Amino acid sequence: RCDWNPHDANLVATGSSEKAAFILSFNAAKELSVYKRIKHPDVVFGVAWSRVSRDVIATACQDGNVRIFDIANPSDNPMQLFRGHEDKVFNVVFNPTIPNLLASTSDDNTIRVWNLKDSSCTVLEGHSSNTRAVVWNSEVPWMLMSGSWDSTIKLWDMRTRNCISTISDHHADIYGLASHSDRPFIYVSCSRDTSMRVWSLEDLLADQQLRILVNDNWTDTISSIDICLAEETKLLFCGKVTKELSDDFMLGRVSSDVDKYRKFFDFFGLHFGLEDLW
Repeated sequence: RCDWNPHDANLVATGSSEKAAFILSFNAAKELSVYKRIKHPDVVFGVAWSRVSRDVIATACQDGNVRIFDIANPSDNPMQLFRGHEDKVFNVVFNPTIPNLLASTSDDNTIRVWNLKDSSCTVLEGHSSNTRAVVWNSEVPWMLMSGSWDSTIKLWDMRTRNCISTISDHHADIYGLASHSDRPFIYVSCSRDTSMRVWSLEDLLADQQLRILVNDNWTDTISSIDICLAEETKLLFCGKVTKELSDDFMLGRVSSDVDKYRKFFDFFGLHFGLEDLW
């Protein structure tokens, strides 16, 4: 995997079979050069930049460990080393809402969520083969989706460690998952079955949509991260996109009811042909 640095557009990181993670830099002529080589004991498969610090990066290694590095430190010693996986680690992804949470996938069939603050670990079990793809939801901090060699996609509640839903439409290994930047409940997956598929979680959000439409406000659907993470809490939003959309509605930034409902339905789902209704 490779990953652009979200804080410095000139830096990109990549794993390598050379037992190292490489930080590459673009010069003024837009040519790539090696900015830093971070030695590892084995092959590096996954890399992910921190969402809050330019110099912090996580790596996934063949030796089964997850490492956190500060690239400003001249040493190759990691800031943190997370042991727990029982086979190679393939992918790592930081939570976009809670920066100290990092998810990893592995050949041990699990997804693990590491807390960089207290070094605790949450294990998500349910796949029957190697886990590969993983992506967090940007609006619901406890929600993440994983893809596996067992041909399934699973949606997880990190708080309870429960699988909310299993999708079995692919016919081979699932390697990639991504969410839409403006529609965070729309996902795309890619698989060794040579297909890409688009998924919507709008059925899961039916209660939230109904409350917003009936009450004509978002008050009881948006809360703080701490409240969202409480196990007894119903599904609530606390991401940037949801808050911006709520402000648009509540502060009258949407010019008409037609535009308001168009934005509402466009946010929660991908409805082909919906524009024909407006």
